[in-house]
Amino acid sequence: MNQHKIKDDAIAFPTYSLEIAHFRELSEVSFPSKYFVLLLAADYSTLTEKEISDIAQLLITKGLKYILCWGNDCEKAHDAFDLGNILWEEENATENHVMSTWHNDESFEEVLWFCLYNASPDDEFWEKTSIVVVSVLNAVTNQKLGFLNDISSLNNAVGV
Repeated sequence: MNQHKIKDDAIAFPTYSLEIAHFRELSEVSFPSKYFVLLLAADYSTLTEKEISDIAQLLITKGLKYILCWGNDCEKAHDAFDLGNILWEEENATENHVMSTWHNDESFEEVLWFCLYNASPDDEFWEKTSIVVVSVLNAVTNQKLGFLNDISSLNNAVGV
């Protein structure tokens, strides 16, 4: 996992990125903080709702508090993460709000910008939260992870 030293006071959390080859590899990832915001760029069309929901439950156990789904069929992933959250709550007999969004009409740059500047968990989790951007086997997205090292270029790309 790569840590990015972002010099922008408007970005509240330490930021990391990771490139993986398969969605199931998310089960093996060690996250850098107790809680995390996750931008997950993937082709969800090849996955079942159950596969996504199972990973969602595992990620919630690891501290997921906000998930942004981007890529082919990301609306299905959003719904599966919501289902995973409901199932996790039922299994653990506790309430656990995980915010989820899907972004099929936006460019990766726009979603990355939104993630960095707007996606945040409930206030009680702020002190122990990081942002993690994961690209699942996507050469274009992998290349655009470079924006995390050049925030001014990201801002220019989205017109800010």
